[in-house]
Order: sequence, then structure tokens, then C-alpha cells
Amino acid sequence: MGWRKRCHCAGTYEQSGQLHRDGGSEFLGCSRTVDVREYYNALQAGFDAGSANPPADLLHALGGNDGIQLDAPPTVAANFAMVNGVPHSYLANFGGLGPGKVAVAAPVHSIHVKVPAAMGHSLFLSSFPRRNASRAHGEKRGDLIEFTLPPLERGAVVSVIGGK
Repeated sequence: MGWRKRCHCAGTYEQSGQLHRDGGSEFLGCSRTVDVREYYNALQAGFDAGSANPPADLLHALGGNDGIQLDAPPTVAANFAMVNGVPHSYLANFGGLGPGKVAVAAPVHSIHVKVPAAMGHSLFLSSFPRRNASRAHGEKRGDLIEFTLPPLERGAVVSVIGGK
């Protein structure tokens, strides 16, 4: 999966990632093209407001994450991966950032993570820039274990541990 630039100009491609006014972008790895121009323009106009309503086609094209559920504001980016058989989530906080401002993200509180109980019963959290590491035990709710993360400043790596 990945992004491919589509342009009607004579063979030009912008490394900056900005869309040409007469072009668009496609998300590769899905059966159809996802047009993200309107969403991109909304993000350019104001990230906080624009990120509040991502297009359903884009979310569908991005696919699932093997049962890990993340409840966080749209200004928190998350990537999910299996590392040596251990589920991980990589979080980045873009809340409060904007052009022409000092780059200090506003901390995000009350981020919730739910994982299937078979995946693990604890989370190991390593946050940055402070490099604090902590372990959290979740509450079992049906077939899921739910965790509440400490405030997220800039970013963190979350590992699910204790799986069967």
C-alpha cells in the first residue's frame, strides 16, 4: 500500500507532497481510487477542523488493525504493527500544532486502547520526548481489555504484553 501522485501536467511530480491544482492523489492497495483532494484542502485550511471528518472511503482503504481499538482525537496519528509477534502501536500527537506557531503540541488526555483479551493483559508504554516508560494493567470488559493511557505529549510506543 502507498500513495501515488496523479498529475495531468507533463510528467511533473512534486517531492513536497502538495497536490497539483488539476491533479489528485490515489491510495494504492485498494480496489478503487480514493479521491482525497477535498479532505486535503480542508486540512490545509485548518488542521483541527479538517481532521475532524476524514472521508469514509479513505478509512476503509486503510483497513483494519487486527482488533486493536484506539479512542483518541483525530489529531493523534496511529500506526499498528506486529514486532516479533508482539502487537505495537506508534502514536504521534499533532494537536495544537499549526503554521507559524512554536511547535509545542497540546497534551492529549484520556486516550483509550482496547485489545482482544487473548492478545495480552498489560501495556508497556514508552513516551517521548521525556522517554518515560510505564506499564499499565487494563480492565476486562467482555472479550476485550481496556486501558487508559497517561497524557500523550508528542508521541509514544505502546506494546501489548502478556498474551497467550
